Formats: sequence, structure tokens, C-alpha cells
Amino acid sequence: MALVASRIVDMQAKVGNFNINGKKTGLKINLRKTVVMKGNVNPGIKIQQEGSDIEEVEKFVYLGATVTTTGGAGEDIRVRLGKAQAVFCNLKNIWRNSQLSMNTKLRIFRSSVLAVLLYGCETWRMIKSDEIKHNVFLSKCLRRILKIYWPMKVTNEEIRFKTNMEEITHQIKGRRWKLIGHELRKNMNENTRIALTWTPEGRRTREAGRGRHGEER
Repeated sequence: MALVASRIVDMQAKVGNFNINGKKTGLKINLRKTVVMKGNVNPGIKIQQEGSDIEEVEKFVYLGATVTTTGGAGEDIRVRLGKAQAVFCNLKNIWRNSQLSMNTKLRIFRSSVLAVLLYGCETWRMIKSDEIKHNVFLSKCLRRILKIYWPMKVTNEEIRFKTNMEEITHQIKGRRWKLIGHELRKNMNENTRIALTWTPEGRRTREAGRGRHGEER
């Protein structure tokens, strides 16, 4: 479970209340599995649980997604690409199997590799270099599945046409529109609905607000 607050004093109060209410149901906060992440606040003030300081971190994993103090998606994208690459390599016997049809291999690729790669992509803030990394990864995987190697001259457009596969960036945009439509159909009082128009307090640093070469996607 994640607790969010705009002030340290509010966070300390939430931790205390969470601990009290948890004990009523027989639950206790595990300090070894609990962390605090701060942004634009005094790092000297600690959040405590029953007199013990809670560990402060610059990043943590929540519901499978990597959250960092910078607020960007760069770290989560890097982790997702690594996990997707590992899944693809683990399934190398599937891609080499000549008894499986191409349609079967592509279905496995979509349900395993792409599912891992695009988990949580609806909320990513991507810069141009991130888009290139995703599209390059897709092209390399499809070439391996289709057994297209150098010096065979086949363009990426031809490969996507043969596999009926969109660029990763197009798939991400499609997922974003679906999520936005889903949220807009919710009640105006829902937290996720409020978040669409919510403005964070304070000011972002230049590094947090912009990508390399001044690009923000």
C-alpha cells in the first residue's frame, strides 16, 4: 500500500493512523519492507514508526512499476526493456522451433514479451530516445522470429507488414487513449479522475521537467 502526502507532518500522521488501524485488525508495519521517498522537502526530517526511522530511498517498485524522485519514467522504461529482453531470450527455443507456425510464435510474443515490456506504459513520460529504444527492440525481436539476418536486406516496414505489428510507440499511444477514455467515464470525485487536472505544488527542477536535448514528450 502507498501513502501520499504534500507535507512531512501529514505523512507522519498518516503513518501513525495506518499503524493504529492496522493493529486493530492484527496487522503490523514491517519496517524492513517499508520505505519513504521525498521530493523537494527537507531531507533532515525523518518519518518514524514507533520511534524507529523509516528508510529513505530515491526509487522503489510499486505494483510492478519503478517510481523515482525525479518523477520521470526513464528508470521504469530501462527496467521494462531489460525484463522483456530476458523473457525473449528465455523463449529462444520457441523462436527456433520449425514446427510452430509464425502466427503461433507471434501470439506468444505478444502475450509474453510485449505484455512485460508495456506493463504500465500508459503513464510513461517518454522522450525521443525512449521511443527509438522501444522500436529498435521490436525490430530486433521480429527479425529473430522471422529468421532474417544480415546481409538479408529487409526494411523494418516490411517486417511489421509481414507480422501485422505496429511500432511500439503507436501501441503505447493506443493504450494511453484507452486509459484516458476509461478515466473520463468515471465519477468526477474519483481520485484518478481528479488526477487528470491536478497540478502538483512547488516547482520542478529543469532536469526533472525536460529530457535530453530539451525534449519532453
